[in-house]
Amino acid sequence: MKQIIISIVSLLTFILCNGCIKKAYNPIEPKSPAELDNFAWTSAGLTNTFVNAFAVSGTNLFAGGGGVFLSTNDGSSWTAVNNGLPAHTGVTCFAVNGMNLYMGTDGNGAFLSTNNGASWTTVNNGLTNTFVLSLAASPAGGSGTNIFAGTDGGLWGTTGGGVFLSTDNGTNWSAVNNGLTDTLVTALAVSSGGSGTNIFAGTKNSGVFLSTNNGSSWTAVNNGLTYTWGIKALTVSGMNLYAGTDYGIFLSANNGTSWNAMNAGLTNKYISSLAAFGGELFAGTNGGVFRSNDGGTYWNQYNTGLTDTLVSALAICDRFLYAGNFAQAEPALYRGPLLTSGVWRRCFEYARLVR
Repeated sequence: MKQIIISIVSLLTFILCNGCIKKAYNPIEPKSPAELDNFAWTSAGLTNTFVNAFAVSGTNLFAGGGGVFLSTNDGSSWTAVNNGLPAHTGVTCFAVNGMNLYMGTDGNGAFLSTNNGASWTTVNNGLTNTFVLSLAASPAGGSGTNIFAGTDGGLWGTTGGGVFLSTDNGTNWSAVNNGLTDTLVTALAVSSGGSGTNIFAGTKNSGVFLSTNNGSSWTAVNNGLTYTWGIKALTVSGMNLYAGTDYGIFLSANNGTSWNAMNAGLTNKYISSLAAFGGELFAGTNGGVFRSNDGGTYWNQYNTGLTDTLVSALAICDRFLYAGNFAQAEPALYRGPLLTSGVWRRCFEYARLVR
């Protein structure tokens, strides 16, 4: 009898523990058995197409590089959506504001689509610099009409360019550069909190600038930012602001008043893109993707299955993390085998669960 009771208890323990494991590690059943393949990176198409930027609008994923492409099925297939764009348009960035999708280009200015990319309209009135490197909507969350565009002010950020503001959904633009000493603006981010809306501008040569008045004036906020050269990406996660640079990742928890380097485990510090969701952070680098689940304190390489590690863009859409790369955009700079650029996909839910 004692042995029977022990066996029953052991069986119940086994069932309960396995139930806990299933709940902790598989909260959502795969959509299909093939989804198990997405626990590592797999190609999501657009091969031989370099990707500079992503945009997510609902469950729609847009990829921009040599034109714009749309996927409505988690990257399983893509459709070119370039109606209204000049031939050979080089896409540099996106911003989503409600139903409006904005796109920046490398010489043709800014474009707007109000129908999920089915058609595009030029929105360049007042935008005197048409090399748009970054875009951001304010306030964060897509409920306003303010759009900021960061443009190319030349190699040293002194020849025009800077930040432009539209208060009417891109119909008109005006330069807002008071205090902005570097007008080569490579990244923009918006943080909305109890103290109001903060606009951050990352620059090529002079670090990060902050505006608390919709761009009317800017102040450099670089204390602790030991490298102010090459701010490639800015992203907000809760109360934290992260800056991706040519020399690693920096964190500010006080709106740029001070910064701390967050590079432990980051074996490649040339950061091209950042993405955040909940407690997860992802960094795209010249050495692939890195992931942190502790606010950037430590990073782990996250490249299983990713054969092209020159990552230029990251996005999170639906259940997946996406990476875009540019291996064939600048082949002269790549000394290894010529890889297939395009879009890669990895199951994001699995990323959140594997600690």
